[in-house]
Amino acid sequence: NAQEKTKSKLMASLKEVLAEALEFNRDEARKLAKTGFSEELVTV
Repeated sequence: NAQEKTKSKLMASLKEVLAEALEFNRDEARKLAKTGFSEELVTV
């Protein structure tokens, strides 16, 4: 909930939350796509 006491802990927490959100979104997209799709790595 972004209430960490240091900037480094906050950044680590935000990175973890974002990774979890992206994985959830990825799982949902895979379920909806079913077959006939390809995945590409995108680095931000």
